[in-house]
Amino acid sequence: MPKHVSIVDVEAMSELRQAGAVVLDARSMRQRGLRFLSGAVRVLWTDTCAGGQRCGLLAEPSVVAERFAGLGVCWARPVVVVGAGASGWGEGARVAWSLAWLNHPAVHWLPLFGPPPKGRSGKSIKPSTGWDGTVRDELRAPNGTDIPDGSVVVDVRSPTEQAGARRYGEARGGHIPGARFVTMESLWSASGMTHPDRVRALAVNAGIPLDGDLVCVCTGGVRSAAAALMLEAAAVGRTIRNHDGGMWAWSADRSRPMQCRPSLGSKPS
Repeated sequence: MPKHVSIVDVEAMSELRQAGAVVLDARSMRQRGLRFLSGAVRVLWTDTCAGGQRCGLLAEPSVVAERFAGLGVCWARPVVVVGAGASGWGEGARVAWSLAWLNHPAVHWLPLFGPPPKGRSGKSIKPSTGWDGTVRDELRAPNGTDIPDGSVVVDVRSPTEQAGARRYGEARGGHIPGARFVTMESLWSASGMTHPDRVRALAVNAGIPLDGDLVCVCTGGVRSAAAALMLEAAAVGRTIRNHDGGMWAWSADRSRPMQCRPSLGSKPS
């Protein structure tokens, strides 16, 4: 499976900046400790959304592309999106995934651990190439809400959320029936991402087919975007889609089934 987003480290980001890459900083003020990444452009993961309270659904492609163009993104230059690593929700991954969905050819995600590096951006290149009007439908759940037939749902929320806790304003608690469970916390190590071999072992233990068609889901398409990129990097799944509507959208539609995972430590009845 081709990697649609490259996961990079600080050294690689510095080289990309020198080559003229656009750097987007998707960390919140709290996550960056009031220290902004020099030479980067501030971006919010919600810039990709259709709008409205508790909505993770992507806006129309032309709208998202226009918002990115307003930040200086062009399709002839690499883009590095900086996120907060394990201390964040996956905001940087959501932005990077959105650019990949818009068929940007060179998207990189840097999950940053520790303070941001010093340094200036590289050579200035005038934006010249805009969005070509195409999207990669294979990266997104159909309509942002549906599950394709034969796909395996990978729920990356916490066990309490999977068991029914409505921590972020979901209309109903629980999970999509038949989902497999791998929490986002398990995909991070103390200093970075969990080793790919360990990620693959976690997937196997959770009943996730390594050659299956997967749909990652969380509350609003942020954690699930990070999980999708990390599973892709570990060669888990034949195809991996992000369910950007998440449980906000799924639980709000009463026609969609839900069930609750037994709480950890509970005794079987």
